[in-house]
Amino acid sequence: MQFKYFVRLWILLTGIVVYEHLAIKFNPENSLMVLAQSKGLLDKNLLVSAEPGKPFSYFLGWAGFGIMLLTNFYIFRKRFSIFKSFGKLNNWLNLHIFFGMFGPTLIIFHSDFKVRGIVAISFWSMVISASSGFIGRYFYVNSSKKHKELENNSNKIAEDIKKMIKDGPEKEKILEDFKQRSIDYMCLSSFKGRISFFALPRFVLNSLWGDIKILFKRPVIKQYPSGSLDKYLKKFGVSKRNEIYADTYRRLLSYWHNFHLPFAFFMYITAIIHIVSSLMFRV
Repeated sequence: MQFKYFVRLWILLTGIVVYEHLAIKFNPENSLMVLAQSKGLLDKNLLVSAEPGKPFSYFLGWAGFGIMLLTNFYIFRKRFSIFKSFGKLNNWLNLHIFFGMFGPTLIIFHSDFKVRGIVAISFWSMVISASSGFIGRYFYVNSSKKHKELENNSNKIAEDIKKMIKDGPEKEKILEDFKQRSIDYMCLSSFKGRISFFALPRFVLNSLWGDIKILFKRPVIKQYPSGSLDKYLKKFGVSKRNEIYADTYRRLLSYWHNFHLPFAFFMYITAIIHIVSSLMFRV
């Protein structure tokens, strides 16, 4: 299932919870729970209240925590070979993010927007973990698409150049020499494909110098008529430069979980402490 459908489902379910929460607080006769009680579908002695500690709040709390636990199925699918045959990893990631959004949504209403003490640690860890996961996924997917588009663009430019080179035994060699000259022109010859995080500042400086050269120095290829391939020299170099940028950005985003996971860990620890203390002391 595509991620947009999970987002729509989250919006729909969140809308139902918001409606019920507001109805219970401000207009109980329109509450779905009150309607269920009138139809005999729910115990009439059940107290319908949005206050923390009441049945509705307890339900949201347990449901929210349970859904948050379900996010770990994605980790099992990703880490353990025994689960490799259980669906596509991307579908599990979408489900992981959906649970990571809807679980915290229920927890927010479970607390009635009142968080303090150790609950506050769990709450804000949950919010940071959920939001960072959603945002990280958005940027990672879009950067991956961008990298693929740029790679295709570089290949298309290379094909256009190839068509303009005269047929002969040296055609492929001339094409490769042209590509290398284009990369040299953009001051990127010392960077072979992927670049490390520590090489990024030098890459940026070289890219800036390449842009300055574009402004003040026109590339010329003497063995071809003036202007026939000159523009491709610049276009291919710029495309390859952007492709390396996109790939580096995508790889840096893949480490987002190093920021995401600690908050998830703190959330589970403090949530368990909260649950245990609530059950033991009824607070």
